Parts: sequence; structure tokens; C-alpha cells
Amino acid sequence: MKNLLFFTVLLSACQSDPQASQQAEQPTRSSAEQIAGRPVPIDSLTLEESKLDSAYALPVQRRDRRRMNIFQLNQALTDLTGYDYTELLEARGPLGQPDYREIIHEVREPELFFQKFLQDAAHTNCDHLLDDEETTTLSERKFLTQIEPNDTTQSEVKANLAFLLLRYHGHRYETSSAEVEKWYSLFSTIQQTTSDSQTTWKAICVGLIRHPDFYSY
Repeated sequence: MKNLLFFTVLLSACQSDPQASQQAEQPTRSSAEQIAGRPVPIDSLTLEESKLDSAYALPVQRRDRRRMNIFQLNQALTDLTGYDYTELLEARGPLGQPDYREIIHEVREPELFFQKFLQDAAHTNCDHLLDDEETTTLSERKFLTQIEPNDTTQSEVKANLAFLLLRYHGHRYETSSAEVEKWYSLFSTIQQTTSDSQTTWKAICVGLIRHPDFYSY
């Protein structure tokens, strides 16, 4: 009897004050968030222009680099050298390309077996490319676009190296940059050893393709 009387009084109080009833049924957002154990969500985020590109900016989340898959790599070689490397496609299973019957997970790490095929592809395609460029005009070339095949003038070599770093690695450098200087030092060392600019440029081509900035992202 006492319980019935208590609920009757409580029901009457709620009906007499609709606003109190609504507040009781619908707690404020902050109360609901506190109950759920979560912080209040941010409606909008405004960044001060003076704090952009500074220590105040949020850090970029990074992930591990992954290599191209076999189809991407073969297409890149074709675009850059004019030749594909069919051995890549023939060995795509062992090189990590899934067939979705027995293998469903794609391997995207630059393991030793991949490096071996990449080296073979680089040597083969660079030989074809540089042999072609000895007999083509400047406007038709893909590799020696800033220099003649037998020219070893420092300024011309650096200009061509800067072009190649943009084309193969996607990085734009001035000819006076440390990165271009590093590749020019490699060019000079090979040239002194071989005394053959054609062989030197083939070695540079192989080095560009085997560099992680070419086959990974």
C-alpha cells in the first residue's frame, strides 16, 4: 500500500511539471558523455593561421613504407624505359601477388627475392633504354633529355640528374642541392673507372630504379 502511494505521488509530480520530466528523461550532452565515460565531442576545430606549419600543428600520422605490387612495378618500368619486364609477371605468385585461390594476402615488403628480380629488371631495361638513346634525337629521349650521350660537362650532367630524380623518384631538386651533388659524385666515380659515359648512365639508371624512392611509397 505504501509503495502504491509513493508511485502515485511521484507520477503526479512529473505530470504537474513537464519540463522537469523532460530534463529527467533527457540529460544534457555533457552529462550523457560523462556517463558514457567519453569526452564531449568537438563541434568544430579552428586553427590559427600563425600556428600552421609550426610546432603547434598536429603531427602527421606515419605508416611503414610499402613497395609497389608487381603490376604497378611493371607499368612503371614500361612508362619510364619503354620496355616491360615480362619475367615479373611470370613470377608474380612467388613475388607476393595473390591468386585468391591458395594465396589471399598480398606481400608488399621488399624481400630478397623481390630485390633480385628488381635488379634483373633494372639492368635489362636500362641497357635497352640507353642503347636506344644513342640513336634517337633529344626530343625523343626519355632519359638523356638534358644532355648528349657522350657529354660529361658538370653543369649538363647535374641538369640531367635533377631531371631524373624528379622523373624516377618524384623529388624536385635544384642542380646545386646536396641530393644532386650526391648523385653527381656517383656519376663521377663511375666515369673515372669506366671512361665510358654510356656505361656510367646505365649504372645511374640501375641505381635510380633500385632506390627505395622508386619502388616504394
